[in-house]
Amino acid sequence: MTARSDSPDPTDVRLGEDPVARTPKANGMPAANSVGGARMPMDILSAHSAATLGGSYLTAEISAGALRHNFALIRRHIGPDTDVCAVVKANCYGHGLATTLGLLEELTDCFGVATPEEAIVLRQLGCLRPILMFLPACGWASGQELRQALDRLIVEDIKLTLVDGDEVHAVSDAARRVGRQAEAHVMIDTGMGRGGVEFDRAGQL
Repeated sequence: MTARSDSPDPTDVRLGEDPVARTPKANGMPAANSVGGARMPMDILSAHSAATLGGSYLTAEISAGALRHNFALIRRHIGPDTDVCAVVKANCYGHGLATTLGLLEELTDCFGVATPEEAIVLRQLGCLRPILMFLPACGWASGQELRQALDRLIVEDIKLTLVDGDEVHAVSDAARRVGRQAEAHVMIDTGMGRGGVEFDRAGQL
């Protein structure tokens, strides 16, 4: 991926040997999609109109060839028995989830997101891969709002992160309400201190 600041035509699409997607970024978020009638190669990921930022244009170019190469390199290093999780939180870090999802779903084993909203958006975009939500299952809401959200997440087959016993009970209750088995991930704090159950208490959880 390369980022550059220049002043191309707003409907300009880079054509070349390496298929790319161009995602405009404005304050960290992509602008509205617009192909503008530009002609694209068959295997290009997507094309977007550029966003004006203070009189200049800021465009991120995502190389499909580079993504494939990097995934292949990672898999050679980790071996065939380890899954790869593509983290696509914050609209794929501002590069456009809808732009890259098709290719990433082809390459990855599962997806990681931060929030319930991001998980639901992935499903609404047609993602069939497993999805892990990083935020602790009960760490972002409470009461009826939390109960309804947990019900929806379990129905959508979102893997929920657990960090304490209260969350285990809340997720179990939600699974019973919707008649589904909940997928869960126990987050263990191995030293960073940003979250998770302490490693010496993980077995108890």
